[in-house]
Amino acid sequence: MSKWIDDQIVIDFPVPSSIRQIISELEKYDKEEDVYFYFDRSEWLENATKDYVYERVLTEDQRELLIQKYS
Repeated sequence: MSKWIDDQIVIDFPVPSSIRQIISELEKYDKEEDVYFYFDRSEWLENATKDYVYERVLTEDQRELLIQKYS
């Protein structure tokens, strides 16, 4: 069971590789219960996804799901 990740939220849409990399790091830090790096990367996810919404790679709803799951 995850400490900070909401496992009930399912991400069932394509995610850019740079976002997948951040998610991978978040999952690692969650397992390790590394609060500093987890929340650092969580903020990074929030900022990076803004750009993808602006570029219309992600929708605002998809961004919200990612943030809810990993924040």
